[in-house]
Amino acid sequence: MIVRRIEGTGAVDLSPLGRCAQRPRQAHRVVGSRVWMAVEGGRAWGYVLTAPLPGLPGLHEIEFFVAPARRRQGIGSLLWQAASAEVAGEPDVLSVSAALDRRGGALARFLAAQGFRPEHVEWEMRLERLDDLAAPFWPAGYEAATFSRPEAITKFSAVYDASFGPEPWYQPFSSGEVAEALEAASDLLFAVNGGEPVGVAWTRVEGELGVVEPIGVVPAHQGRGVGKALLVTALSAMRRRGAEAARLGVWKDNRPAIALYRQLGFRRSGSRTYVAYDFGASPAGRRLR
Repeated sequence: MIVRRIEGTGAVDLSPLGRCAQRPRQAHRVVGSRVWMAVEGGRAWGYVLTAPLPGLPGLHEIEFFVAPARRRQGIGSLLWQAASAEVAGEPDVLSVSAALDRRGGALARFLAAQGFRPEHVEWEMRLERLDDLAAPFWPAGYEAATFSRPEAITKFSAVYDASFGPEPWYQPFSSGEVAEALEAASDLLFAVNGGEPVGVAWTRVEGELGVVEPIGVVPAHQGRGVGKALLVTALSAMRRRGAEAARLGVWKDNRPAIALYRQLGFRRSGSRTYVAYDFGASPAGRRLR
């Protein structure tokens, strides 16, 4: 068994990885990603990959996988030793973060043994029926609006920074990152007051499921019902596009947001614990999940 960094997966048999074989293939398409594989006889039995987190210089996400038939044989440790030794010498990586579906699972215990620290817990919340939505109630002076693509990209960054800048879940987006991820200008729905955007919801429709993330209102306009009206308007827009249910993510510590989502019928459907390993000083800003 050898562990080496893989620049392309064409020469390696990925069949032992099963459905997870797609992940290292996809990772090679992301600028700045790295993939290490545990290979024996030309077959890959495990991998670890890292990829940069947009808008957060120095922070990368990390993912581990070892084929079930070869677990508990030290392959995970070999992968981590190889990856961490190489990454530790690269100044552009200060910290790596992993998502855990089950906090007490084998991966969680393995990462804790390697020195990963708890970072935060994110809830996934779902609204199973969009047919029952009431009409949005907008406070006096506020309304929903969309803009042309160039305007939407510029205005999103300004509203997002003003809404989340002081929060621990703040993740800055560059205009280039917004432009790359934004499918249609109408996916960015704004709350405006006096013609000026004061809130934004980024919506996506994936088949019959609508996704809202992020959604925020600048502090000076919070507590007036603007966030609720914006979210209901966003959900209604996704329903017209064919979505039957909706989901969003929220940090477990964001109690005001959770209270609003529950008021509208969202219920917790799952959670993820994020753990991190620090190679250097903590960079400014954290990930939004």
